[in-house]
Amino acid sequence: MKIAFALFKYFSFGGLQLDTMRSIRELLARGWQVTLFTGEIESELPELPGFSVRQIPLKSRTNHARALEFERAFHALADGKFDVTVAMNRITGCDFYFAADDCILDHFLQKRSRLTVALLPRYRIFTRIERELFSPGSPTQILCITERQKETFQRRYGTEESRFHLLPSGIPEKYRTVRANWTEKKRLDARREFGIGENDFLAIFIGSDFLRKGLDRTIRILASLPEDERRTTKLLVAGSGRQNQVLPLIRRYGLNGNVLFAGPRNDTEVLLPAADLLVLLSYNEAAGSVIAESLCCGVPVLCSGSCGFSSLVREAGSEVVPDPWSDETARALFRKMRNDSGEYRRKANEYADRTDFFRRAACMADILEKFASGRKNALQESAEKGRTGK
Repeated sequence: MKIAFALFKYFSFGGLQLDTMRSIRELLARGWQVTLFTGEIESELPELPGFSVRQIPLKSRTNHARALEFERAFHALADGKFDVTVAMNRITGCDFYFAADDCILDHFLQKRSRLTVALLPRYRIFTRIERELFSPGSPTQILCITERQKETFQRRYGTEESRFHLLPSGIPEKYRTVRANWTEKKRLDARREFGIGENDFLAIFIGSDFLRKGLDRTIRILASLPEDERRTTKLLVAGSGRQNQVLPLIRRYGLNGNVLFAGPRNDTEVLLPAADLLVLLSYNEAAGSVIAESLCCGVPVLCSGSCGFSSLVREAGSEVVPDPWSDETARALFRKMRNDSGEYRRKANEYADRTDFFRRAACMADILEKFASGRKNALQESAEKGRTGK
């Protein structure tokens, strides 16, 4: 079987990119031939048997124009040449769309009027693509990652229930043995790299889009702590986001010694268990894979209600700042988790003991194989009818 994946941009640390590569590796292990079509390559891609990469050069300057250019080029290159096509970004005309992002129409209408969304090219084009994907009658099957996502798309577009395939969480295999192999020495070594004390309370933020993922909210919480608590509280920021977006805020509150930047890391399985709390107070987050990674490591989580995986956080006995957002509630929950960190860690470890965090790629491959098999059988039946005239 041959399958094509369409992905606007590839870089090593993106959650969508990691999901894409885990799915590709799973399909390769099952004997598929996989081609990845991408517009931008910012990190080296692995060389794997049965795996090929086609880069599509893009000339447009704006994101919405590049999206349309990529869509046209992908279909010109891929249509009719593959058993299954999977769009990892919003692209119409594919067999499957992996809904890594929340409903864009819902997001736009929270910030702009319907008239603005209808008239400005960026809003108009992205919402038109999404409408074509989710409107009743579209042939595209939807791979979604949270129940909340599905409900929002159905509310906005009336999408048929039968087209949705809800995927479980899926994180890298390297997290599977983290807790079993963790030692106090590893914890101290990870902290020592950044000058963090053994008894400091360490909150960690992991993500590449600092503002969307609410790093500013976390910094303000640190600034609100009583002096004695603030002095022994550190925030480690791991990700490739732009530091200049939050440095003025850090300086304003005098938190230069509290907020530490680790830069982009591919060893978060080392950093996470050294922390006392993962903080992800996103303004908009379809899922938040780092939540599952943190809980798998037995590390409690404080997240916003906007995170799709907030349901996992509740199941693990950690805390969610409910919508609508409240600074006061967020500050209170952070202090509560800080001052009772042992109990929250106990609950997170119990949750990790009873939860399978690794099924997404296999589940997605099962769905794609079933679809391809059904299509093949339908074509064979059609050919047989053509031969027999029955």
